[in-house]
Amino acid sequence: MKRAYVLVGVSRTGRLRPLPAVMGGLSAMRGWIRAQGVPDELITCLDDSDGGIVDAASVFGAVRAFADSRTIEQLTVYFCGHGVVNDGSELWLLSGAPDDPSEAVNVAKSVRLAERGVIPHVVLLSDACRSPAASLQFGEVTGSSVFPNPVTAGSRKVDVFYATRVGENAHQVSEKEATAAVGQAARTFRAVWSEVVAEALSGAHPGLLEPLSASESEIDVVRPWALHRALPDLLSLRLRELGAAGQVTQSPESRITSDPQGVWLSQVPHARAGQPPWRGEGPSGGDDLGPGGGGQPAGDGDITPTRPRRNRGRNRRWQPGQKGELDGLATLDPAEGLARSAAAQLVTAAAHSGDADVTCVRLREDTEPELVPLTVVLRTESAMVVTTGGLSLLLPMTSDHRCTVTMDGDAVVDVRWHSPRPSDPATRQDDLRWRSMVASRTRFGLHWLTDPEDAIAAAVSCWDGDLSIPIYVAYGLVQEGHRSWVPTLLERLREQGLPVPYDVALLAEDFSHHDGPAVPALAQGWSLLGADGIAPAPAVPSRRPSLWTAFRTPSGDPLGQLLAHLKPDPQEKTMRTLVLIHGRSQQGKDSKALKGEWLDALHEGLRAAGSDATVPADKVRFPYYGDTLDDLVRDGGDEAAEVIIQSAGEPNAVEQEFIAAVISEVVETIGLGEDDIRAHAVHGDVVEQGVQNWPWVLAALRALESVPGLGGASLALATRDVYAYLRNPGIQTVIESGVRQAFDQETECVVVGHSLGSVVAYDVLKRRAQSEGWIVPTFITLGSPLAVRTIVDALAPISTPPGVKQWFNAHDSRDVVALHPLDARHFPVTPDIENVEVTNPTPNRHGISGYLSDPTVALRILRALTEPTT
Repeated sequence: MKRAYVLVGVSRTGRLRPLPAVMGGLSAMRGWIRAQGVPDELITCLDDSDGGIVDAASVFGAVRAFADSRTIEQLTVYFCGHGVVNDGSELWLLSGAPDDPSEAVNVAKSVRLAERGVIPHVVLLSDACRSPAASLQFGEVTGSSVFPNPVTAGSRKVDVFYATRVGENAHQVSEKEATAAVGQAARTFRAVWSEVVAEALSGAHPGLLEPLSASESEIDVVRPWALHRALPDLLSLRLRELGAAGQVTQSPESRITSDPQGVWLSQVPHARAGQPPWRGEGPSGGDDLGPGGGGQPAGDGDITPTRPRRNRGRNRRWQPGQKGELDGLATLDPAEGLARSAAAQLVTAAAHSGDADVTCVRLREDTEPELVPLTVVLRTESAMVVTTGGLSLLLPMTSDHRCTVTMDGDAVVDVRWHSPRPSDPATRQDDLRWRSMVASRTRFGLHWLTDPEDAIAAAVSCWDGDLSIPIYVAYGLVQEGHRSWVPTLLERLREQGLPVPYDVALLAEDFSHHDGPAVPALAQGWSLLGADGIAPAPAVPSRRPSLWTAFRTPSGDPLGQLLAHLKPDPQEKTMRTLVLIHGRSQQGKDSKALKGEWLDALHEGLRAAGSDATVPADKVRFPYYGDTLDDLVRDGGDEAAEVIIQSAGEPNAVEQEFIAAVISEVVETIGLGEDDIRAHAVHGDVVEQGVQNWPWVLAALRALESVPGLGGASLALATRDVYAYLRNPGIQTVIESGVRQAFDQETECVVVGHSLGSVVAYDVLKRRAQSEGWIVPTFITLGSPLAVRTIVDALAPISTPPGVKQWFNAHDSRDVVALHPLDARHFPVTPDIENVEVTNPTPNRHGISGYLSDPTVALRILRALTEPTT
C-alpha cells in the first residue's frame, strides 16, 4: 500500500498564546513515519518554525500534489495547533487566522471533498482544541477545504481522529513541574495526544496489533478501529503518569468509516504470539465497541434500540420502544451522562409545549423548564421569523403543526415540531424518548446511528410532522460516513409526500426541491456553505454559538435579511409589479430575450443570497427602446411598446460642451494626469487642457479607455445618449411615450433603472407620476450617472419623485459612468437615498448583469416587491 503524509504544525495564530509543544508533536509523527520506511518524497511537512507561516494554499497544494499523482492509496493529514469549533465543524487555525477568516482548515468541507476524491482512504489526525470560539472575531472564521474538488465524485472512506471531544481543549502538558496547573510556565511541554498516537502506531502496545493475514506473517498492523478503542485509555494513563489527570479533561474521539478489516494505519514487526486484543487499562473500563472485541464499528456503546427483523422493506415501521433505549447507555463516559440527562430534560420540556404556533422553553437544572416570551414577527405557510431576547430564529414550518424551541442558556439545543391532533399516548411517548435521545447525542457529538436503513425508516415512520427527525437523521448519516444514503432519505420523504427540509437537500446535494427557507436549520450546515462548499452562503445576520441556527438580532433593520428568505404566500401578500428600464446599446436585441437575461441575472443574485424566491415573468414590465419605432412589439397584454433612440452625426458645439464637462469631471475625480492624456493625443492634434478643446476630450477618452476596467468608450456613448435624451425634445417624447405605457393607476410598481435608464426613469417619474396617478413606492437605480454635475444641472431643480418612499442606489466605485454615489454631497434630496457599493464583475464594471446578480441588490429588489412599505 502506497502511503503519503502531510504534517502541519502551527504554533502561532493571531494573538493566541503560542503553543510550545507543536514541534514536539511533529517530531513524534515524523519519527513514526520514517520508521515505517516511507521515503521523503511522500512526506510533506509545513510548520511555522523560524518565523515562517503556514497558509491554506500551502496545505491545499501539498494535498493536491499527492491526489494528482493518482498513485496514493492512503493519505494521512496530521495537524497540531490551535483549533475552534464554529457551526459544528472543526477549524484548524493557520498563521493568517483570524484576521483572514479563510485561513483555517475547515474539517467538514475537507472530509466531504475527500470522500468524493481519488484517494481510497484518507486519515485526519487532529491534535487541536474543539472548544467554541472565544470571541466574535474567531467566530467569523470559516476556513476552507484543503482537498481538491473532483470533476467526478468518488465514494472514499475518511477516518478522523480527534484529540478531544467537542467543547473540550486539547492540552499540552509540561514534562517537568507537571503538577503545576496546565497553562502556567514550565520548562518543557509535550503534545501528549500526538505522542500517544505515535507510540501506538509504532507498536508500543502489542495488544493493538493484528497479523496482516491469517497465515504465518512477519508483519503486524494497527487498524483504525483498534486505535479508536485504545486511545481514551492510553491518553488517560499518560496524563496520570504526568500528574495532570486531575487537572485536565480530555477525551479523545474518532469518526471511523473505513472497513474494520479492509485497511490499516501502520505496520510493525510481528508481535509475540498469544497477545490478547486491547481491552483497556484505564478508567473507561475497556469499553468494547464491537461484538467479540474484534473492533467492529458499533459506536461508543451501541445505544440503538433493538429493532424487529421483520418487515425490513422501505415501508417498515420503526419501533423505538424496544428494550428501553435510554437504559442501555454506557455510564462511565462523562459525555454519556450529560447526553442521558439532556434527553430526559427534552422529554420534560415537551410537556410544556403550549397551544401557540411556537413555544420557547429554557432548561433549568434540577427544576421545571421556564417559559420564555418570544415574538412572532412574520409567519407564512412555509416558515416563520421569531425573536426572543437578543436572538432571532428563522424556522421552517408546516401548515398545521406547532413548534417548541428549547434553549439552554442562550443556545438553542432543540427544535421540535408536533401536531395538535391527538395520537396514541404510548406510541407518542416512545417516539418522543427516541428523538430526545437522538437530539441530545447530536448535541454532545456522540454516536447514535449504526444502521442507515433503520435510521431512514425512523425519519419516515416517526414523522408526525416533526421536521427535526429527518434533519437529525441526515446529519447522523454524514457523521457516521453514510453520506451516500442521504439521497435515499430525500427520495423516501418525497415518495411519502412529506416535506423535505433544506438541510436534507443540502447534504444530499440535490436542490431540485425542498421546503422552507434556503437556510440551514442545524448550525452544522453552515460549515458546508461558501465558495468552496455545496451552496453559496446566504446573506443573514451573524449567528450565535448554538446547535440550532440562532441569529444575533442587529440594530437598524434587524430582520430584513431573514424576512427575505421567506416564500411569500399568495394568500398573505401580493407581489408588486417590477418595471425594468434599460440603458444604452440594446439595439438589435429581442425584447423578450433581453427581459429574460435581466431576470436570469436577478435570480442568480437571489440564489447567491441563499433565497430560492423567483420573480414571475408576468410580474415584470420591460419598456424597450433599443430598436426602431416601427418595430413595435407588445410583451404581454399590458407590456409597454418599444420606442427608439437614434443618435446620428458628429456632436455639435453644444453637445461637445456637455460631453466635455462630463469627461472633465471624470478626469478630476479619478485623478487622471495630463501627461497620460497628452500621451493619447492623435498625431498633429494640439492638446490643451480645458473642456473647450475637443481634441483634449477625445484624448482623455482614449486615456480612460486604456485603463483596464474604466471603459472610456462606454462613458462617451452613455454621455451622448444622456445628452440626446435631456436636450432633444423629440427623442425625449418618443422614449417617454413608451415608458409611460409600463404604468397605470391600479398597479403598484417597483422601478429599476440602469445607466441611461436611471436618468429616463427619474425624469419620467418626477414629471409624470403624480399627474398620472402612478403608485411607485420604491425606486432602485443601478450604475446611475445622475450625480454627475452636468446632469444634475440639466435636471435641476432635483427632488425625490412624488410618491417614492424608498430610493436605493447601487454602484461600483470603478464604474466611471456611475461616477458618484447619490449622496447628500452629489445629489441632495429628501429623504436621503440609500447608497450601497457593490462589486460589478463585468469588464467595464457597468454591465447590468453584474449589478442584478449581486446578492445585496437582488435581495433589496425582492424585499421591495414583497414587503410592506412604510
